[in-house]
Amino acid sequence: MKPLQLLVAVSGIFILSAAVTVNKPESRNSTVQTDLALMQIQYITASSASCEYVISGTDIALHGVCANENGNPNINSKYKATGMQQSASGAKKIYKASLKGLTQKTKYFVRVYIKKTDGTIIYSGEKSFTTLPAK
Repeated sequence: MKPLQLLVAVSGIFILSAAVTVNKPESRNSTVQTDLALMQIQYITASSASCEYVISGTDIALHGVCANENGNPNINSKYKATGMQQSASGAKKIYKASLKGLTQKTKYFVRVYIKKTDGTIIYSGEKSFTTLPAK
């Protein structure tokens, strides 16, 4: 099975989970592991929300959160934000990203994404939240 096909199979299996792990062969004797998870969505207002996520791995070119109103958000979704590193625990780094410009009283679906230097895009499982009414 090709690595991309394996990625699709792994993503399909873990779509209900908030985390995914992908093992990519680097050489005969080692494996590079990439982990990503959307830990929590907090500070929800009528027009914004803060997302905390964790990632680890090598050869990461881009990372962040993506959101939409229909589910299955991706890197091309209308709402995206890159996180600022908050802390680290070993190889895992914790980031916070703010989604802004949201509509009040609307349900949004969010995933973490990683774009590897080889162009491969990996997504976490999906979580959702609803913005508050305007005050």
